[in-house]
Amino acid sequence: MQYLKSYKLFENAEFSIDRSEIGKICKRLGFEKYVINPDGSVGIDADIDEKIRMMCDIIVEGNYSINTDGTVDVDGNVDLGGYDSTKLPLKFGKVSGNFDCSNSKLDFRIWGGAPKEVGGDFNCSGMAWKPSTLTSLEGSPEEVGGDFTCSTNRLTSLIGAPKKVGGDFYCSENKIYDFPFENGEFCWQGNIYFKCIDNARVGHVVSLGDGSNPIQEIFALFESKEKFFQSLDYHYFKGGDRLDKRRFYQALEEQNITPPTKLTNYILE
Repeated sequence: MQYLKSYKLFENAEFSIDRSEIGKICKRLGFEKYVINPDGSVGIDADIDEKIRMMCDIIVEGNYSINTDGTVDVDGNVDLGGYDSTKLPLKFGKVSGNFDCSNSKLDFRIWGGAPKEVGGDFNCSGMAWKPSTLTSLEGSPEEVGGDFTCSTNRLTSLIGAPKKVGGDFYCSENKIYDFPFENGEFCWQGNIYFKCIDNARVGHVVSLGDGSNPIQEIFALFESKEKFFQSLDYHYFKGGDRLDKRRFYQALEEQNITPPTKLTNYILE
């Protein structure tokens, strides 16, 4: 071994480091000698670039380049569908094509290596017969040029979703309680606005209609998606299963809808 070079492939300050799992992954990929640092980075033989190439040759459809910080940029597609671990010993920068990690066990927060930008579609959906363990979109891409699909997971919130999506946003078959919308745009923490760019019709933006999300109970009260989005100007969602009763009733009365005295999935307060 020439010398050890540190690559922050597993770094994530918000989560405890599972050294045994990191060790197993390193061995599976053929890393015979490595050191797991306290911050989660891995010291590995200087021929790490060759190891990265070996894995990229399997999951990348197209060309790729390895940056000085160990991240990988891809001119093409990445296929991680069905990957059976919460972590991956690679971190991506930009992917020009599609990124598919559907039906996998990847957790974006634990992994910390999802691409910042995806030019095509990003798919992290689960399976209808066996929903994934994905409970948060934090750590997912910041920008997606095509469709963003996170259906059939265990999401209760859309916090952490991309700030910009150029295609459709699909989030059916989850347990989502609220959509932070404002004037037809997703409104995230810190006054960050998320808008499905290049979509003129609000009704084209989100898939809501399967009834699996608790939000469907609210959505069903309105005449159309447009009317529902319009009602969000009243900011009646308080987080989780809580609604501001006064604001909610005002939103309904503005559209001549009789307010319900009780809801199944929400608490009015």
